[in-house]
Amino acid sequence: MKNKKTQALIPWLDTISQFFDTFRIGTAVNDLFNVMRIEDQAKGKLLFMPLFRGNFFRILICKTQGPRFLLPDETIYTSANSIYFTYPGKMESWQREETIYGYLICFTSEFAGIDPLKPKFEKDYPFFMRGANSLLRLSQQDMDKVSHTAETLLLEMKSGQEDNFEMMQTLLKVLLIQIRRLYYKD
Repeated sequence: MKNKKTQALIPWLDTISQFFDTFRIGTAVNDLFNVMRIEDQAKGKLLFMPLFRGNFFRILICKTQGPRFLLPDETIYTSANSIYFTYPGKMESWQREETIYGYLICFTSEFAGIDPLKPKFEKDYPFFMRGANSLLRLSQQDMDKVSHTAETLLLEMKSGQEDNFEMMQTLLKVLLIQIRRLYYKD
């Protein structure tokens, strides 16, 4: 009974907008996909977030040392040139102390065209699996490549082009493949 009561107290953030509002990091462009430079977050952002769960995927690309993630069974310390992964339903909290440079990318499975229930999901996106290593450390050269793709995604999101959703979906797929190659490289 205690487990059900505890889970009921853990906030469930159903949309990317709810996530942005809860953390006070700005306004999400939409609830399917959002990318932002972390250093551009609103000044009133939370420095500590209590345990929560979200209903979307997130990739946090840290060019500098990032936050400390407090998971139910471990604490993960990010470092410069690292990528942190989370998936729908993952329980976590975090704490940060200083300005972080990098990118925050949030997206739904519908936007990315990925299905966690398909057999190939685990092979294609091992970093989004329960029990997988949530942190990937990169060389400076690999970080530069990933950051370039993230910046291109951000510019496309802001472009206002009529077909920018289609381009963002393609660029997100490129980013996920880049990350997969680096994940399997380790």
